[in-house]
Amino acid sequence: MNRATQFRNHFSRYDEIPLKEIYDYFHEQENLNDDNIKVLLSRWTARNILFRVKKGIYKLADKGYVPFRLSSDKLQKQMAELFCEQYPELKYSVWNTGALNRLTTHQHFNSFYVFETDADILESVFYMFKEWNLDVFMLYDGDILQRYMYNVENPIVIKRLVSRSPLVRNDGVLHPALEKVLVDICSDRTLFDFVQGTELGNIYANALRSYVVNITKLLSYADRRKIRPEIESIIMPFVTKSKI
Repeated sequence: MNRATQFRNHFSRYDEIPLKEIYDYFHEQENLNDDNIKVLLSRWTARNILFRVKKGIYKLADKGYVPFRLSSDKLQKQMAELFCEQYPELKYSVWNTGALNRLTTHQHFNSFYVFETDADILESVFYMFKEWNLDVFMLYDGDILQRYMYNVENPIVIKRLVSRSPLVRNDGVLHPALEKVLVDICSDRTLFDFVQGTELGNIYANALRSYVVNITKLLSYADRRKIRPEIESIIMPFVTKSKI
């Protein structure tokens, strides 16, 4: 029986595993020092054996939770390549809202792309994409978005990237982490008007039941967007108060 299997068997009854108990386990079972345990935890989280759901709390992957990974299609790769060639030192985030269909009750077919980066270069990025014949729109004009955005095949909304946004890299492209997506759809109500009301609750319920959500990261980003109390009220039915 290998190390990972032994670990799973030992903690199989745990819904959440405190970091202290993980350290105690490896101190007693294998006499590992703290540095070796840190390396092992880093390796196991990278391999999706364990998931960190908040500071000091982990979950086993075989408890039904999986990472929420956004795919990188041809257009996203093109935008990322164009941007990185021009601004190699700056951060960005890109995704397609069709990914929300994994979390919604009703399927939404009018998807669009969201590209975010520093506020100072939004206009430059807008015109750069225009030069490549991409259908781009600036977030600030809600009326234009509603009237014209869905008249093109692949609309792209350009908006400001909030500092310290949680991002993940997949296939060479930077995407928003699930925690960022959950907060953004609640904060940017005009842009994400199609997932408000009951559907917003459905999205949170499905995300928290099926995917790995780091509550600490979620609430920290909600603080950045100044909507933490609202996010706390949404997740309260699914997360006990002691875990918030």
